[in-house]
Amino acid sequence: MWPKAKCALLRDDLVLVDSPGIDVTTELDSWIDKFCQDADVFVLVANSESTLMQTEKSFFHKVNERLSSPNIFILNNRWDASASEPEYMEEVRRQHMDRCSNFLVEELGVVDRAQASDRIFFVSAKEVLQARVQKAQGMPEAGDN
Repeated sequence: MWPKAKCALLRDDLVLVDSPGIDVTTELDSWIDKFCQDADVFVLVANSESTLMQTEKSFFHKVNERLSSPNIFILNNRWDASASEPEYMEEVRRQHMDRCSNFLVEELGVVDRAQASDRIFFVSAKEVLQARVQKAQGMPEAGDN
């Protein structure tokens, strides 16, 4: 229902389906058949404050059973919250990367180890907001050299 005028991707007949959650139900197979059979990409938006949840894993195991070679990406949301202690930031990131890679490679078998890191992303709305505020104030954005 998002206006095509606000998103160029939607003008190219792109359809985004957002599941409000992935509680595994008895209707899951029919939901996958109805909404996911023609999907080109699946994006698992995971909360970085915890590890991958069993319900998330179960959903993608079901998708993997129903579809041949699903194209799955993992977006670790709220990265700023999980990495709030700078001295542990790289360790926490590596732990999330390892767990997500193992899920894609070993559990699902949808990519090989070399491809897995290209499928896992870390995002933080708070960091983006801070960068935009800095830019609006004429300050250099973080990471600019």
